[in-house]
Amino acid sequence: MRLHILLHEPFEGPGIILNWAKRNNQSVSYTRFFQGDTPPLQDTFDGLVIMGGGMNVYEDKVYPWLQEEKEFIKKTLKKKKPMLGICLGSQLLADALGEQVFKNEKAEIGWFPVTIDQQAIKHHWFKGLPDYFTTFHWHADTYKLPEGAVQLASSKATTCQGFIYKDHILALQFHPETDEELIGEMVKNGQDELIPDTWVQDGDEILENTWLTNTTTQWFLSVLDRVF
Repeated sequence: MRLHILLHEPFEGPGIILNWAKRNNQSVSYTRFFQGDTPPLQDTFDGLVIMGGGMNVYEDKVYPWLQEEKEFIKKTLKKKKPMLGICLGSQLLADALGEQVFKNEKAEIGWFPVTIDQQAIKHHWFKGLPDYFTTFHWHADTYKLPEGAVQLASSKATTCQGFIYKDHILALQFHPETDEELIGEMVKNGQDELIPDTWVQDGDEILENTWLTNTTTQWFLSVLDRVF
């Protein structure tokens, strides 16, 4: 399989997705929007991953390439290729499916548990996998469930933590792709957001608990095997 990855920040890479792709002999290509790259034609890849970033879906005037990316995602949706969106990526998928992305009541940054919805846990992507675990979060926006989608999960701070759509699209608000190195880069480059609050941990607390990636790594690798 040819996997294409959309990147929005120089410090927010694919994490363990890249390890998984190498293990499965998948070729990997990238569009780096922060460098001015143009997305490829849809027939040049088999699966699409849309990564996170510090920008918001509705900041087209600040990041003009967002409009190009949105059109690219809509065209890819029509091809019914397997797609995974993480954080900003999940919000871009919700936007492409007609849902408004908006500020969450509270930002959620750090290590917090999520509960997989009972309907989602019956889906073949998640059957037999844990339905409750602690994972890494870094988002301030959210969305309502797109029409025709199945709610994936929730947390105390965020009602909709992702969704499944038509058996080929998975959207995740949280960050199961992170490893210690990726989290370190995110903390280093996002210090201005790490003002402790109810659902925001400081950089030290986040870095002290990177061992918690162990609770989601195997879960996420199993999901990748099933989605792609």
